Amino acid sequence: KQWYQRRVAITAGIEEKHALRMQLEGAVEELWRQFQDALKQYNSTTEDRKKHFEELQAKDTRSAQEIETQMRKLQKIQESINQLKGKMASNAKDCEERNKLLKEEKEAILVHFSQLKGQMNRFREVQRVKLTELTKMSNKCIRELKKKHEKGQAILKLAEMCRKLETKKKKVPTATLR
Repeated sequence: KQWYQRRVAITAGIEEKHALRMQLEGAVEELWRQFQDALKQYNSTTEDRKKHFEELQAKDTRSAQEIETQMRKLQKIQESINQLKGKMASNAKDCEERNKLLKEEKEAILVHFSQLKGQMNRFREVQRVKLTELTKMSNKCIRELKKKHEKGQAILKLAEMCRKLETKKKKVPTATLR
């Protein structure tokens, strides 16, 4: 009977062990199935996130390249601006120098013009005085010549009258009088 009881106890232990194993296997299978479902859910969610991440990464790469391109363009533009500023400064300095020289030349020309104008005005005044004097002398000469002409005309008239009164012998040839 002991053997039998032992056997029953062993069998009961084995059956209990077998029932526990079956229960554990069921629990493990349920956990495995839950794990597989969780893994599928994770993979599905992760795949969407992975695609979104890859899209963002590609967009980031394109943006980085665009930024680099724009930075090179900006650098070239900045270099151009600096060159143009240098040229502007150089041109401004050259123009300022030229303007200064032109202003000095203009002032020198104005001084020379003023001197020439003064000389010309003095020369005109001297010539005006001379012309006035010459005109006065000319008018005086014309008056004197008119007087002498009138005197000569009067003499010729007198000579003509005298001739009429002269005798034929005493007549003076008229060609010598004229």
